[in-house]
Amino acid sequence: MYALLSSEQEDLKQTSRQLAEQIGLTNPSDIETYEYESGWAAISQIGFSTLRHREGGSAIGSGVDVSVVAEAFGAWLVPQPFIPASVCASELLEAAGSDRPTLDQSATTTPFAIALTPDLTQFGGPGETVAIWGPAAHNNVLSVTRGQDETMTVFRHHVDPDIANGSAD
Repeated sequence: MYALLSSEQEDLKQTSRQLAEQIGLTNPSDIETYEYESGWAAISQIGFSTLRHREGGSAIGSGVDVSVVAEAFGAWLVPQPFIPASVCASELLEAAGSDRPTLDQSATTTPFAIALTPDLTQFGGPGETVAIWGPAAHNNVLSVTRGQDETMTVFRHHVDPDIANGSAD
């Protein structure tokens, strides 16, 4: 199947590339001096951190929009938690019925990391050994449990930012 980006998505592609060039790494060794907070602030300011937030029941940005931004960030080595914090955390918080202040906090000042099982195949739950995907340094991690009736419960944890793997309870 052959697909073309819409004119709005072409504009998004250009904007994504411009931002990625500004906040991305020129060289992988630049990671040691990278300014994470200013990079996330730029992503938030332009609105990329809210692409999967809902307005009127529909996400602000489509999956294609997310992939356009992710492609630009990958091409320019942007060391930001775009997928875990902007996409996965937003989807989890929205599915759990989180209030607007929590969603806004996740998109601006405090991006969330996601707890995954050690084999990285599913979301990790409270009390489980987990791998943290995303900005653990911000001390906010989301984990998920599913009830027998398939209802989903999302938990917010504060974890030691120095751990890479551990129990998020």
